[in-house]
Amino acid sequence: MVVEVMGRDAGWIALHSGIAGGADAILIPEIPFRWDVLADSIKARSKGGAKFSIIVAAKARGPPTVSKCLAAREMA
Repeated sequence: MVVEVMGRDAGWIALHSGIAGGADAILIPEIPFRWDVLADSIKARSKGGAKFSIIVAAKARGPPTVSKCLAAREMA
């Protein structure tokens, strides 16, 4: 599940809501990340038995880009 929250320029809302909600990944503009590492992490959780993953993304980092990336990795 991808949850997009306000925070195009600052990710404090995404960070705090992700921590409070027990997110598995939190994407904020202040910290760069790699799409392939995120997708691999989610796939590893799935293989380990997790039925879902929660990704909190600040506006600048969020869908549809995250969803498209994960869908592309799943098909690979």
